[in-house]
Amino acid sequence: MAAWFDVSRRRIPNLLNLGIAVVGLVMAATAQGRVDISTALSAMGISFAIMFVPFWARILRGGDLKLVVGASAWVAPVEAAASIVTGIVLGGFIAGGLVLSDERERREIGANLWVAIFGRRLKAPEDIEQDRVTVPMGVAFAITFSVASLGGFEWL
Repeated sequence: MAAWFDVSRRRIPNLLNLGIAVVGLVMAATAQGRVDISTALSAMGISFAIMFVPFWARILRGGDLKLVVGASAWVAPVEAAASIVTGIVLGGFIAGGLVLSDERERREIGANLWVAIFGRRLKAPEDIEQDRVTVPMGVAFAITFSVASLGGFEWL
């Protein structure tokens, strides 16, 4: 559902992210999930620490941060870190597809890349936010955390 919301509306509802986290923590607390409660909380904390920097730098959005932290309740800390790294790589491929598919998105993603690399905006901040093209990173993170929660990164 997070992937669908991110593609269709370019936002992930807080209630959905909260539900993912709460159900994951309940599963962990009742020993029904793959991890225990302390492992789930550790994974959530590590994920927040990893994701806060790109969120603070405005590279990733708040819904992505909340999705990753909530989904981390389902996996071990090392699987959460692997999911984040793999999700960022997968998001790069998604961004590449967007760049190849649309001229407007090509220009906007290029401008966002300029900001990420050089830390300077080419336009006023309000202009960027108003017509900003974003990469639906929720798709990438939904895929990688689904793989991790099904045991796909168990070899780590």
